[in-house]
This record gives sequence, C-alpha cells and structure tokens, in this order.
Amino acid sequence: MEIAAGVVVISILGIVLYTYVGYPVVLYLIGLFRGRRVLRNDNYTPRVILIISAHNEERIIRDKIENSLALDYPKDKLRIVIASDGSVDGTNDIVREYESHGVALKAFDRREGKSATLNRAVLGLDGDVLVFSDANAFYREDAIRMLVSNLAQDDIGCVVGKLVYVTNHSYVGKGESLYWRYESFLNALESRINSVLVGTGTIFAVRRELFFPLAKDVAIDFQLPAEVAAR
Repeated sequence: MEIAAGVVVISILGIVLYTYVGYPVVLYLIGLFRGRRVLRNDNYTPRVILIISAHNEERIIRDKIENSLALDYPKDKLRIVIASDGSVDGTNDIVREYESHGVALKAFDRREGKSATLNRAVLGLDGDVLVFSDANAFYREDAIRMLVSNLAQDDIGCVVGKLVYVTNHSYVGKGESLYWRYESFLNALESRINSVLVGTGTIFAVRRELFFPLAKDVAIDFQLPAEVAAR
C-alpha cells in the first residue's frame, strides 16, 4: 500500500511539474524548429464589432463606453454593441444614452450566462472581426489596432490580448496578476507555433466567419481558440 501511495504522489507531482515547467519547455523547443513570425500590418483596418458583455454594471458601464468611444480606430469601421445579460439595474438605461453615438444595446430579459448571451448578441452582426470584452476591462487607445493588425495574415483566425490588473492591490489581486503573467507567457510561446490554447475573454478577437455557437457550460476562453485552430 505504501508503494502504491508513493507512486500516486510521485505521479501527481510529475503532472504538476510538467504543467508549470515541462509544458513551457516543450513549447519553447518546438518553437525553435517550427516557430515563425506573424507579419503584422498596422494599416489593416477591417470592420470591427466590439461586443461588451454586461450584467448589472451600472457602476462602471458608462466609463467602459467612454473608453470604447475613445479608441484610436476609424469610427466608420468600429461598431460598439453592449450585450446585457438580464440586467435589472440601470445598465440598459445608461447604454441607451449613447445610442446617438452609435452604441447599440442588445438587452436580454433572462440571464443565461456569458456564452449564451454572446451567441444571441452575435446574431445578425456582419462585421469582419469580432472583439469580445467585459464591462470592467478598459482598453489602451491602440488596443483594437494592435489586435487586428495580426489578422492581416489570412491564416490567422484569432488574436488574444494581454490582460493587466492595475487596480486590485490585495493578495488575491496579486495572485491573479501572477497567474495572468504566466498565461501571457504561455500564450507567447504557443503563438510561435500558431496554437493559442487559452484565450482571454476580456480582450479577444476572432474572424466573424469563424465564430460558432458557444456551449453554455464551457468558457469562451477555451472554446473559441480550439475551434478556430480546428477550422
């Protein structure tokens, strides 16, 4: 029994070690032989639809909309859509104040979760690129340009941005920041072999024709990169 228990412990430690050390090393080695550089085109400006998920975000939705309207991207090629997932506070009313600025509201009465809401929000949208964001995620002015510049290359289907925690200084916040730094590191290694396995749902771009209905019980961060790679 002691031998069996020891084997189990060693196996678990081995899995953990591979996950956090072995996998990055494997990615790095594969990248040395199969890696390539994506050719970005800063002049590439496709029609972009920025879809912002929101549920009871009256405290912050106005700031998010103002941040989105200030993005450095051609106004005639950027559409902003707020996908309100069963909000019952003042979120929808605040969004309607910006309809004259071209901000569209897709409000759904029943809350069904982020994936289901995005499925409904995307229906009828005919842009070239979909960018997914959350109400509490604020973009640098050049964020959209930086994302889509990578999509100028025909065989690139999705692009993941870098999430940086800037306001939460608690221990939990620091832990999340360390986690996302690790995820960003993995994304960079995976990008060298054109295979990002996990996206960042707060800053994520995908070609419109590659979007597919999302399963309700699986996060968009995992579903879309895998499906895009398969297609």
